[in-house]
Amino acid sequence: MAKEIYGDGASYPDKVDTIRYASYLKISKYKYNAGLKAAYANGQRDVAASFGQSGLAQGAKKVVNEIGQTLFGGVDPNDYDLKKFNEDLKNDIKTSTEFEGEDRKQITKDVMAGDYSHLFKDDNTITLQNGDVIRNEEQLLQIKKEAQRTIGNDVSIFNLPMPQEFSYNYNADWSNEFKMGTMARAMDDLTATLGQMVATGTASAALKSFQLLTGVAVDGVEQGSGLSNVTDVLGSAFQGAVNPLGSTDELNVNRILGLAGLAPNENAINFFKKIQNRKFNLSFDFFARDEVEADNIDKIIYAFKGGMHPTASIKGTGGVLGFPDLFTITPMFVNVDGAKVKHPMMPKSKLCALTDLQVNATPSNNFVTTKDGKIPLQSVTMMFEEITAMTQSDIKAGDF
Repeated sequence: MAKEIYGDGASYPDKVDTIRYASYLKISKYKYNAGLKAAYANGQRDVAASFGQSGLAQGAKKVVNEIGQTLFGGVDPNDYDLKKFNEDLKNDIKTSTEFEGEDRKQITKDVMAGDYSHLFKDDNTITLQNGDVIRNEEQLLQIKKEAQRTIGNDVSIFNLPMPQEFSYNYNADWSNEFKMGTMARAMDDLTATLGQMVATGTASAALKSFQLLTGVAVDGVEQGSGLSNVTDVLGSAFQGAVNPLGSTDELNVNRILGLAGLAPNENAINFFKKIQNRKFNLSFDFFARDEVEADNIDKIIYAFKGGMHPTASIKGTGGVLGFPDLFTITPMFVNVDGAKVKHPMMPKSKLCALTDLQVNATPSNNFVTTKDGKIPLQSVTMMFEEITAMTQSDIKAGDF
């Protein structure tokens, strides 16, 4: 039987969200499009929330599901809801040669009423649109149960203890550097800058630039400086004199300044570039004290492992993959009345992608199992990264 990736969720320790004065993490796992829809309600004010509210963006999924199956091949099993399930059964009854000469309408009516016994007589099989071959009534009932569960569970809630270390940081990138150089001096003192350029022989190179910048005619500066046609001759002669064997580095203005203990002033200014997306690194040690907690631990690990990966058709031969799930992390607190409230001192996350998952089945340096093969002690480390950057609007609206 397939394990459950989508469902109601699980808690560890069991019922941790009912212990008064307890702090814990509420991690919500959404199917991708459902996560975008929930972004605005979660307090986000960014492009992800806009996608979630956009009829165009949300409508794209419906178009692909209804039309793109033929083009791209296969149905996303996580969207295989009860409607598709019933449509597949009707189609199989209508087209299968196994029901030749029988009252197909009556068989369909019985099946829609929940009587599947006639479908599998004489070792008949049913092939669903996603490629699953159903061989008996028990298998069909299990798939129907999962289809019913999936259609109503776009989100699963996992309640986990506060990790031993929970840190978060905000990083701003101001690396958009602009070096103003002598432009800064020109803006500060144009007259002195012109004199400096004449003295250093750079007036000719900057003549047209300054004329464009200032509108001041500076014709004759080159001739007045006495450097016209002389600098080229002196430059080659000087190089031959000081470096006849080619064993010395280039002697340029920066290095001449360095000999005097000076360095050029770049007059650089850094402009804001972007905010880095926040990351949350969470580690948990799971120890099952009873069968219920062992089952919950298995559900938690399997759901996060499944949610990290993209979806595909059962056959795996489709031309596209569905995006992995999205997550939100909300620190919670149980007050004196037993009410579960958002933690008053801890920020929640925006929509996150699970980018790294590590499971250690031997944290005690020994491989230990129970009598039924379950692993009672496991450690799990997960790295979440927000899919959009933070803005002041987010912080005001959502307490991130």
